Amino acid sequence: MTAEQQATLNQRHQAFKEKREDMRQEMLTSARERRGGSYQERHDSYEGQRRGSAHDFAHDFPYRPAQNMDIEFFDNITLSEEQKAAIADIRETQKENRALHRETFKAFKHAQRELIKSDNFTEEAFLAIAAQYEDELVSAALDKVKSKKAMLAVLTDDQKNALKSNRREARGLMELLN
Repeated sequence: MTAEQQATLNQRHQAFKEKREDMRQEMLTSARERRGGSYQERHDSYEGQRRGSAHDFAHDFPYRPAQNMDIEFFDNITLSEEQKAAIADIRETQKENRALHRETFKAFKHAQRELIKSDNFTEEAFLAIAAQYEDELVSAALDKVKSKKAMLAVLTDDQKNALKSNRREARGLMELLN
């Protein structure tokens, strides 16, 4: 690409990032308004009231979009205190690992972007970057699977069956919606 084309590409990329951030902020604001405030504000207004023992576990962790999907995973299952503690430990380890892997993934994406922007982009260079980060990316996927497996190992057979049933119901609902 010429210097002018590169500058145009960089300018478009920056405009896209700004637009994406504006949209994200707008979505967060409108979502908070629909829900009646942030999660913390709503949680504080409940002052620790729970909706029942089946939901206790879901309220033991702060809400973070797209990262607490596995909380819903256990939503309709009654867990013992020992199980809650074991799962909380697994989640804490998973959280630490995810933070390390997130940095690696960001570095990988940055290296890809820089290569694409550079004048010496080749398929071999791209494959070299992919090979450089391959072990870390595989390790991240493996850590994720291991933590899910460890969480399932904490459950009894009845709880596992209830979990399977919940998943089947959710899939059925999704098929109806699609």
